[in-house]
Formats: sequence, structure tokens, C-alpha cells
Amino acid sequence: MSGPVLNNAMQACRSMLHGILKVLGLRSSMETKPVRWLQPLTISADKRKHEEKMMQGSLPHRVVALAADANEEELALNLHWIGPGQLRCVCMLYKEDGSLLRSIWEGEPKAPGIQYCRRDPDYEDAGEDEEVSELLKGDALLLRLQKLPAEVFALSVAMVATEVSMPWASKEVMGKCQELALTLSLKRQRLWKYRQPRPGYSDVYEVNVQCSCCLYRGPRNTWRLEPMNMPLMLLHLNKVEVPSAFAVSE
Repeated sequence: MSGPVLNNAMQACRSMLHGILKVLGLRSSMETKPVRWLQPLTISADKRKHEEKMMQGSLPHRVVALAADANEEELALNLHWIGPGQLRCVCMLYKEDGSLLRSIWEGEPKAPGIQYCRRDPDYEDAGEDEEVSELLKGDALLLRLQKLPAEVFALSVAMVATEVSMPWASKEVMGKCQELALTLSLKRQRLWKYRQPRPGYSDVYEVNVQCSCCLYRGPRNTWRLEPMNMPLMLLHLNKVEVPSAFAVSE
């Protein structure tokens, strides 16, 4: 069969298949629209001012909505940094009234819909994304939003920096970090990136805990993702003898 004849035959088959699927009320894979995983949201100036006042360190003007399709996928919230030591995090799960349900960290790494994965730090091949290629990549939180219990309304992520023979939440190690970053990925596709330069310093005091993002439920079975900039200096945790489990509970 010659080339033109073969092409015409294949086109006829495609047209016939398209017609059958249309009659059956189905879509062919060629018609499937790509999912828009993140959608920026707009809020009024008054609401933004109110939310920033109610929760210092929140960034409501940078909140994004996750597509409902994301609930079915495994999302990875990855930790990145420039500096010494190892970056760790604590993920705190909250009820709608703001009360704490539990914390997920390296010592208690698993709960329905969420898992803490400890990884040795390494550089990531991020292709043309040079802004992330220069950062170390370490631990990650794996999320299955659909499997989170109904009582979980929100989860927030706080990062700490540690090193051998140093406190688990060390201001010295955090102070040497040039930058912290979080990325949200789906099947190696980066959906979201948030960078925080010079995290170990603020205008007032040094820092050993950095609250960096929050996920919370939105309308119609969706979730919202909001970056945060809430540096904290918890002096009683900046001691070598303080167990990491106690530091997390604090």
C-alpha cells in the first residue's frame, strides 16, 4: 500500500473512531485537555489586609488553588537549600477550628494521606531551571490529598536546619543557610516553587524555625496552597541535649 493511500486509510479510521466515541458520549485521548494543576487566586485588598493582620507571616496574595484532579495524585513537597548541614521539616495537621491533630516528621513519618521521606542531600538535575539546579535537594513529604481524613482541614510545614553534634533546630546552621526553598512536584513535573533567601536572619532576631507554607481545604473538593514567611527563634530548642521528639512537640 503506497504512502498516500495508507495515510488516507488511517485518517478514515480516526474519523470513524471519533464518530463512535461521540455517539457513545466519550472523548478520545486526543481531545483530552491538559489539566491546569494550579490556578492563581485574586483577593480584595481589604481581605488581604485582614488576613495578614490575623496571621502574621501569611501571604494571602500568593495563594493558589490546586485542581481537583490533584487529589487523586501523589504530590511531593520537596525541601531544598543552599548551605551546610541537613534541612528537616515538621508537618502539622489541624482541624478547622485551628486545634492541632498531630505532627508528621522523621520520627513519626506516616499517617493516612501523608508520608515523610528522609533522603540524603544531593543536587537535582532540573534541566533548564537553573534557579533550582543550584540548590541541594533533601527530604520530602508525599501527599495523597484524597486520603487525608475528613477532620484534617489544613497542614502547615515548618523547616529546621541541623548538623552532626548540633541542635535539631539549630540557629547556627540556619544562620549559615543562604536560601531555603520548597517545590511541589507531580511525577517529576514541578508545579510550584517558593524560595526564601537568607532565612537565618530577620530584622529583629536570629531564626531557628521557618514556617514556609500551608495547605488548606477550599470549595468543591479542592485545596489551597499558600506560601508563608514566619521566622521563629525558639531558644529552648537551640540546645544539643534537647531530644528531637520534644522539639517537634513544642
